[in-house]
Amino acid sequence: MGDPAVAAFLLDKDVKPHTRAAYRSALDAFLARVPAGQAVTPELVRQYRDELLASGNYSPLSVASYLSAVRTFFSWAVVHGLAHANPAAEVKAPKAEKKFRRDVIPAPLARVVLDAATDTRARLIAELMLRAGLRGCEVVRANLGDRQVKQGRDILNVQGKGRDGKDKFVVLAPQVVAAWDAYLQDRGPVKAADPLFVGARGSKAGARLTTRTVRTIVNELLVAAKVKEKTVTTHSLRHTCAVELLRAGASWTDVQGVLRHASVDTTAIYGAYAADEVRLRQPAELLLANTF
Repeated sequence: MGDPAVAAFLLDKDVKPHTRAAYRSALDAFLARVPAGQAVTPELVRQYRDELLASGNYSPLSVASYLSAVRTFFSWAVVHGLAHANPAAEVKAPKAEKKFRRDVIPAPLARVVLDAATDTRARLIAELMLRAGLRGCEVVRANLGDRQVKQGRDILNVQGKGRDGKDKFVVLAPQVVAAWDAYLQDRGPVKAADPLFVGARGSKAGARLTTRTVRTIVNELLVAAKVKEKTVTTHSLRHTCAVELLRAGASWTDVQGVLRHASVDTTAIYGAYAADEVRLRQPAELLLANTF
């Protein structure tokens, strides 16, 4: 089974272009290791997994995604009569340590980051990321008309990572609303369909910001606040939002809702930063205080 089958598989899959490219990369790497004329066995798939890990060029998470591509391909091949069984079905993916690779900014320094903004656009970007947990891509995708009022609350409809529509929302804190209004006052006449953030000068004036530009703007704030390090990045603002919500008394499911995680298990990764605060807020041991 070679390239024609892979080409048919990729054509058949209703996925985004970057996902299709990832499938192609993983399958090309796998099939290159299969000797001509040899049947693909679970042992061969395990060997592929182990070689990727041993090379040192792939994280456990990357190896798991490559293995998933092989598993998905052979599932498709079985359905279409091109294989009798899925040799990757029982091959386990390597376990990746659940952690995030970007540091959290301490709350006092997060205030310094906000105050480092010298224009209303940068201030609003930082407010949205620190107080509403937006990702860089979500900041870029926002339009002016995405801000609405829901049951008396100012909200922003959000198109999250991997989403086609704006089917989630975040509540805008008063500080975010104030920053939004100040930014619009500086920006001038706008329409609801306009991008929330646009270029301010030169050939990019009026054009939707890119994620690269958002990273540049946030990195400038981090440098000005003297907190910029290799592990303190744009995404650190989102992490800071999650951790400070937990420390302020929000539940895991509250934070899951703000960050729009599909699983609370993803949200629980932040527990390493706020474990003591969460543990001591309502210690289970006290439930027995009046029992005996």
